[in-house]
Amino acid sequence: MASPVSALNDLLKEKVAAVQDFTLLGWQAARKIFGRPRYLADTLDQMDIIGVGSLPIVILASFFIGAVTGRGARVTSYPSPVTRSVP
Repeated sequence: MASPVSALNDLLKEKVAAVQDFTLLGWQAARKIFGRPRYLADTLDQMDIIGVGSLPIVILASFFIGAVTGRGARVTSYPSPVTRSVP
């Protein structure tokens, strides 16, 4: 059975290694943005697929946002008989 100090040491090593791996991955990704080869046709194809694929959810969300906004405008545009002051 490992001692608590050894277990803590192993845990810290795992956490530091995970941060190192993530940092290395981020650095490599940032460096490759400006490198070659560039796959312009594949990038544009994926952008088209993602854009067209998201249209139904965008249209649905826009409809419900418009409905809620319209409902709020209708409710606030007419004064309530209860809140009107009596002269």
